[in-house]
Amino acid sequence: MTPKDALRKMVKTYPGSYESIAPRLGKTAETLRKELSDDPKFKLGLETALLISEICIQANSAHCRDFVNAVAADG
Repeated sequence: MTPKDALRKMVKTYPGSYESIAPRLGKTAETLRKELSDDPKFKLGLETALLISEICIQANSAHCRDFVNAVAADG
């Protein structure tokens, strides 16, 4: 699983999904969806990725540590 795949999975399983996490990042749900997709017009920044991870870990949501595990496995 790639780090981006992990983030996508984490957001989808977070209570409220994109609609709940996006405002906490200062984004719309649609923008976050596009950033996590393979849309070449939208890029996901490291800061956003880390914030998503932090939000999910704080909530202890399903798959909350998938991103950090994917990054660790990727190196």
